[in-house]
Amino acid sequence: MILRHFLALSFIAAIFASAQACAKALTVTDDTSATVTLAAPAKHIVNFAPHVTELLFAAVGGARVVGAVNYSDYPPQAKSISGVGG
Repeated sequence: MILRHFLALSFIAAIFASAQACAKALTVTDDTSATVTLAAPAKHIVNFAPHVTELLFAAVGGARVVGAVNYSDYPPQAKSISGVGG
């Protein structure tokens, strides 16, 4: 479980680090060798886990987070984001 959270955080960090470096296509490969290619850095993010909401706010200040699971309540600004799920 901790490894999965670490991998998710690493993936998010890689996306945002790459997005800061360039505004063109972005390809990321995870530990299972799965590759995801985005035509451009993500402009809008919807996530489905409260801890991911916290990580996104820490990484990008929440500016790109437009949807989060209803249980996301930290940081306090997360409560104002449109809720999805449960």
